[in-house]
Amino acid sequence: MKGTHPGLSLQGLRLAPAQVWGGFRLVPLLRDDVRGDLRLALRRYGEDVTAVELGGKPSGKAARPVYCSYVPHALVIDWGRRGQPAVSFGGQLLRGDGTRLRLGPYTARVTARMARREGSQRLRLLPLHLALEGYLALHFGGPDVAWSEYSERAVSRGLSPRVEVTTSGWGVQGLEDALRVFEIHTGQCGVLAYVGDVLAAAFVVSHPDDYRALHRSLIEDVYGDLVVRYGQLYSELGTLAPELRVPRAAGLDDLRAALRELRAAWSDVQGYLTDELFARPLSYERVYTL
Repeated sequence: MKGTHPGLSLQGLRLAPAQVWGGFRLVPLLRDDVRGDLRLALRRYGEDVTAVELGGKPSGKAARPVYCSYVPHALVIDWGRRGQPAVSFGGQLLRGDGTRLRLGPYTARVTARMARREGSQRLRLLPLHLALEGYLALHFGGPDVAWSEYSERAVSRGLSPRVEVTTSGWGVQGLEDALRVFEIHTGQCGVLAYVGDVLAAAFVVSHPDDYRALHRSLIEDVYGDLVVRYGQLYSELGTLAPELRVPRAAGLDDLRAALRELRAAWSDVQGYLTDELFARPLSYERVYTL
C-alpha cells in the first residue's frame, strides 16, 4: 500500500527542554500515556556486511535480488493481546536470525526480507535497511517517463546497481560523548538530535524502558556528509533559553505556575527547530501489517 500524508506530527509526545553538548542539541520526547502491549528490543549483529534477500519469485535462472549493506542490528517488535502487557524481549530465549558466513578476513550475514514474522506475536525489522532502501528508491529511481534514450535493458530490468555512501554515528565527531552525558528523562520515548542546529536524527519508540535500551543505538545509525561536516565545524551552539520570570512569588504555587510557563516556552522555542521535519508532506509505503 502506497500513499501520501500531510506530514508527521508529535501526537502523544511532548518536547522537553533541550540538552546541549558541544555542537549537539538533543531534544527529549516524552510520552505521558504509555501503553505496555507494544515493545521493541535490539538484536545486535556483529558481521561486517549483511545481505538481505528482498523476496519475490526468481525469474528464469536469475537469482533473487539481494540488498548488501551495513546492518549492525535489527529491531524486534513484541505485541500482546489487546490490553495485555507484552513480555520484554530481553527475558526470552529465541533462535538466531539469519546465517553467518566467513569470507576470508570478513564475516557476512544472510537474512531474509526487510520485515519477517517470528512466531505469532513477534516481528523482526531491519531499520537501517528500511531507511536506505526507501532513500534509494526515492532518489535513484530514474525519470517517471520512459525516454527513448533508455536502453531496452534499463526499461526491462531496471537501472544499474544503486549505491550510496554514508557514515555511521561512530564517525560523527562528538556524537558518542553527547549520548553518553545525555540525561534520560522519566517517560522519555524518543529524541530529536541536531548537529549545528540541523536535524540529524529523529528516533521514537513506544515504551520508556525500550528507549533506555536503544538510546545508544544512535551511534550505529547512518548519517550524511552534511551531518559529519557539521560535527567537525560546530564546537559550540548558541543558547535558546527562555527566562524564568517570577517577579512576585508569594509561595510554591507561584513558582510552579512560572515553571509551567517556562516549559511551555521551551516547547515553543524548540518547535521552530522541528519545522524541517513536520512541515513537509510524507510519502509512505506499508511494509507489514501486524
